[in-house]
Amino acid sequence: MAADVLGDRRLAVRAGLALVLANGRYWTSVAPIVRRELKRWRLRAEAIGDPKLRALALAKLDGEGSHAEAASMLATFAPRARRASVVEAIVALELLFDYLDGLSELPARDPLPEGDRMFGALVDAVTFPCKDSGGLVEQSPRCNDGGYLDELSRVASLSVARLPAALAITRVAQRVAARSGQAQTRMHAAPQLGIAQLEQWGRRGAEGTGLEWREFVAGAASSVLMLHALSAAAADPRTTADDAARIEEAYLSVCVLLTLLDGLVDYEQDMAEEGSQRPGYLSLFGDRSELVEVLGRATRRAATQARGLPNGARHVMLLTGVVGYYASAPGADGEPARGVTAQLRHELGPLMSATLGMMRAWRRGRRERAHPERVESVRASLKARSRDEVSGRPGAGGEMRSRFVGAARFRVAVGVALGAVAMIAGAAAILTTSAWGGSDSPRAQVARVLNVRDEGRLHYVRSFDSEIIDEGQASGTFPGRVKVHFTYTGEPTVGARFTIYSAAGSISARGSARLSSLTSARPSFRGTMKITGGSGRYAQIHGGGGLYGVYYRRSYGLTVQAVAKLAY
Repeated sequence: MAADVLGDRRLAVRAGLALVLANGRYWTSVAPIVRRELKRWRLRAEAIGDPKLRALALAKLDGEGSHAEAASMLATFAPRARRASVVEAIVALELLFDYLDGLSELPARDPLPEGDRMFGALVDAVTFPCKDSGGLVEQSPRCNDGGYLDELSRVASLSVARLPAALAITRVAQRVAARSGQAQTRMHAAPQLGIAQLEQWGRRGAEGTGLEWREFVAGAASSVLMLHALSAAAADPRTTADDAARIEEAYLSVCVLLTLLDGLVDYEQDMAEEGSQRPGYLSLFGDRSELVEVLGRATRRAATQARGLPNGARHVMLLTGVVGYYASAPGADGEPARGVTAQLRHELGPLMSATLGMMRAWRRGRRERAHPERVESVRASLKARSRDEVSGRPGAGGEMRSRFVGAARFRVAVGVALGAVAMIAGAAAILTTSAWGGSDSPRAQVARVLNVRDEGRLHYVRSFDSEIIDEGQASGTFPGRVKVHFTYTGEPTVGARFTIYSAAGSISARGSARLSSLTSARPSFRGTMKITGGSGRYAQIHGGGGLYGVYYRRSYGLTVQAVAKLAY
């Protein structure tokens, strides 16, 4: 049982302290390098000549860049002198894997050999000394990306090759990379070749692992996490080939969690985009009760194996980090993710409270950086105000702008600090709690004025003329069911009427926004919204704010985010 493993008070305390230490290291010596590397690869992706491949590479950076940021937490395991090389390797490997995942979804006449050839770049990325990816770009019209794929592979290989134990991890890393490519290729080929080829491969691979074939397939699919862990281990000159094999064994169970949780938190969005057929690896399992059983078993097995690794507390901390990453995602409040993540939080106990504090602070920081247009808008407003109101006072406008920029940075710092406080509180809970799995305290609902941030991932229900009706779950300040009437006439300006239904009452609003593109398959939009009414506890609610989101033209699905200040 996970509770039995984490019920070891000394291990739990060490894991909690490792979390606090990792958080400090991440923000001071890892995050700046991650941001630098992501900016570097964005500039490189923008230079891809083929418009479809350029769009794919940029979409992966926009939609999945957070994977590289989160995975880089493993770099905190490395000595400071070698940390930069580990971060560079992790970012390049993650971007390479995500890009290959997108490429493998493109139509292919013979998907299995083509997938092997494509994912050969991932194997080459963990082959030392550095090896070219076999001229992949020049030979394949599907990869006419001007060397982007090849460069990701080469940078990852060179970065790991600089680490003292690179040769000790090579054989295991190559095996892991090949297995990951096989899982992704065979899953994407299933609509064309059937599921039998995936099952046959999974049964062969699962032999001797203690996993059922579907668990093995899910674990193999996200094995890039193992490559990150092996890269971090290579920074320690004491790492041996046996250590690498033990990391592979332990992280296979962690990767089962990663794959299935990723599918769960994206379930509603995937349903909106892909239709009624349950997508991806979740489709291998029968129902929610089976998923709960599989994930619980994987959690317990991963916790036991992680404990046995060198510096086991760090790996236990990483396990809780994987669960916390997905449990803090917006989609974790929707179905079917909510009940499953709650069960895993129970399995892992008070350490999860600390981890969730860190992850939520990290997500707040990302949201601040993700909307620079809001910063520019307020900055322009302040600039105009400084000209109108403080003319004749030298330096006043600059002082006001400095105060604003300082305030923005202060909000990010407060988010990080709150995460640290939550982690320290979690560590204290570990020291004082005699039994694991206590329930969270209910959230107080006493504020009359709230800063609201809600997000809904919605699927198409029906339409009338130019009005599209979507429904789904909202997460955030006011979680509940959402119904949206989205008006699109083919013009850049769109309209929306929506209502959020919760146990305490409903909130209705109206807004308008402008699409970023009239030709994109997934145009974003941004605008304003105003509350039009409410019921129950929110009968007197009023206020307004910003309306943001993405419109999926093919499925008529929506992702909608409301950011507002409301009073009730």
